[in-house]
Amino acid sequence: DAVLDLAQAAVWGLARAARAENPGRVILVDTDTGTGADTGTEAATGGLDQGGLAAVLQSAAPELALRDGRLY
Repeated sequence: DAVLDLAQAAVWGLARAARAENPGRVILVDTDTGTGADTGTEAATGGLDQGGLAAVLQSAAPELALRDGRLY
């Protein structure tokens, strides 16, 4: 995969290290929302509604991607 944002890549690397040290406690979700200065709820959740967040938490996958409202 091509690196589109070096800062984002660094954050993902840090999060993966945290997940390795704390198995089962960290889930990474890549969202298709833009990267702006928005600090609202939608920015924090990547546009996931309550049901979507529940699906993420119930998933056994350590990394997920949210594209057009669907989890992969």
